[in-house]
Amino acid sequence: MLDVGYDDPDTRALIPAGDFLSLRRTDPEQSRYFVGGQISPEELAGVRVGAQLTPPRQFITRNVDTFAPIESSTFTAMQSLALGGLGAGWGAGTYSYNDQELDEVGLPAIDMARYYDEVAAEIGVAAPGEDDTSDEVTRFRPLLPPHSLDTNASVAFASYNRHRDRVRSLGLSVGRAPAAILSQPLQRGQFVRNENPYDDMDFYSDASRSVYRPRYTLEALLNESKVLYCDKALVRRFVPGAEMVEVHYTDVESGEDRVAHARRVILAAGAIGTSRIAMRSLGIDRSVPILSNSYSYLPCINLAMLGRPAKNRRHSLAQLTGVFVDNRRPDDKVILSFFSYRSLLLFKLIKEMPMPPQLGLLTARLLLSSLTIVGVHHPDRRTHRKTMRLRDANGGSDLEISYDVEDNERRSIETGIGKIGRALREMGCVPLGKISPGNGSSIHYAGAFGITTDRADILGTAPSGQLNGAPSVYIADSANWRYLPAKGLTMSLMANARRVAAAVCDGL
Repeated sequence: MLDVGYDDPDTRALIPAGDFLSLRRTDPEQSRYFVGGQISPEELAGVRVGAQLTPPRQFITRNVDTFAPIESSTFTAMQSLALGGLGAGWGAGTYSYNDQELDEVGLPAIDMARYYDEVAAEIGVAAPGEDDTSDEVTRFRPLLPPHSLDTNASVAFASYNRHRDRVRSLGLSVGRAPAAILSQPLQRGQFVRNENPYDDMDFYSDASRSVYRPRYTLEALLNESKVLYCDKALVRRFVPGAEMVEVHYTDVESGEDRVAHARRVILAAGAIGTSRIAMRSLGIDRSVPILSNSYSYLPCINLAMLGRPAKNRRHSLAQLTGVFVDNRRPDDKVILSFFSYRSLLLFKLIKEMPMPPQLGLLTARLLLSSLTIVGVHHPDRRTHRKTMRLRDANGGSDLEISYDVEDNERRSIETGIGKIGRALREMGCVPLGKISPGNGSSIHYAGAFGITTDRADILGTAPSGQLNGAPSVYIADSANWRYLPAKGLTMSLMANARRVAAAVCDGL
């Protein structure tokens, strides 16, 4: 496994045991991990992709501007060279695609069902077996018992259930969020992950290992001597041969260029990273598709929580999930995630308020226990106005991205947001407005290649992930997906990677 693999165990080690409120009240060194030193002007200026990365998570984007530059005025992507990639900061939402979505993506539903189940058993997924959203988002087993809701989410969910018929008539169904957050211990070999301590430190600490991180799987594989891991390795390109594939990479510490050899290569560097490597390797000198879920979030006031205290016991990640269906486009599900706001700190909230900072601070404190952030993701399809291209396909690394949403798609999104707002008000959550961080802010990406039966298409892959332009190379992430459903894609990425790896092994 060739990987840059940035990590930051030193910052993780700074975080003492304790829940969020206790540490805020008692630890004189808390700024080291809650703020990370001086707050930069960039953090205070507007809404940006990755604005919520806390200091222990900031290694995720280390050096991407140097080693994986992107040129764009219309798209802001988050890339990662970290150990575990973007999964090192994953929000742990675990969603399965339905058969129609898998078909449009290009993935075989029957095979994916098996690998969804394997991933669920490996990482541990806490979710209800049956509620208004489970048939749509958790078509896999086994499931751990659902996690406990915090006070704010519990009140909102009770309100939804009281007004369920009316809310559902407006197209919105709500259930407990399925998540890779352990509700009971899980062991693999000598490694034990504990149940979530409900200390509201999930954006900072991995001490309990209750929220799944990809490095846990790598640690287990290394312990079992099942992988040779080469870190500090930035893969540049591959050169297919009759018997072996050359993989050219750079040691990011020494700057030395090196070559590895393999009978088969599996590319899983994230949709943008994999596309960059494959286009450079194949000499693709033209625009290719890119997909990214349209994303916005609605700060809401949960009216039933105004003036009410909230219990300290909670986890920090999504509490509830929503599935919105517009009758005019029933196959294009819109996905909502409900978060209660506290441990990301008030300064990140105050800078978004249209009022002086002191007044904003007072307002935020008054509204804090009732504040609900509802993230809204929309599906995405390919168009000629959503493209990326290597500046120099014969060795360059700069990637140009042009992403423009067509007028009819924009109107559809805005209409859907309006209907979602009405449904939220019916369940007592009043939106204060809409915040759109911009194209690319969903951090859900796909595109460039496509799963196809046309073996003459150099940018196509077989359903197994085998790349037509280099049959010894397989794509195991979303770089060859033809469609991007609104649901969080990480569970599907993991299931598909196992499926592709199995196909590679079968062919050896």
